[in-house]
Amino acid sequence: MTGHASDSVFLARLEYSNVASWMWALWNWSRGDLGLVLPQVTRPSFEERRAYSDTGDAVQFANPKDNGGRQGHRVEIRRREEMEFTSAADYRYPDMLVDPCFKWDESGVKPWKYVVFDKDMSHVASWLGETHDDWRSVTLNYYGGRRDHYMCPMHHVKFEKVEFENHGEFCSGIADYLRGVEK
Repeated sequence: MTGHASDSVFLARLEYSNVASWMWALWNWSRGDLGLVLPQVTRPSFEERRAYSDTGDAVQFANPKDNGGRQGHRVEIRRREEMEFTSAADYRYPDMLVDPCFKWDESGVKPWKYVVFDKDMSHVASWLGETHDDWRSVTLNYYGGRRDHYMCPMHHVKFEKVEFENHGEFCSGIADYLRGVEK
């Protein structure tokens, strides 16, 4: 797939992935942490895609006194809709897919953290952007083309079970919503 055909797939996956941002926020709030999901603005056309790149999916807040003067951190959130995992032991690959290299390399504000939910949003894998020096670059298929991506070694990745009150109800409601989103 190339051009417009792959763009429709990208936009459907973007909508699907946005649900994970809300799951992350609810999970953070349940643990007493403050996170803010950033607005998702979808471009009006494929040709205008570059003007609509984002600066992250969410922001995690921290006390500036404990955080080098910074209040918020950029967080990139993903959902692996085809994967179930609970730990590095049952994760399908030896490294964690980060992002296309250009997204990290050309970013003014680097992501502080990457968060990846499994298929049913019952588990999450996360790692910090400060581990970048240990990432490696690989060339992968990407929406019909080939692109260099960063991969994070698994020893930097933390796996956690996602639990909070009404977690099952949230997932059930989201499942109903996503049945209407074409992938």
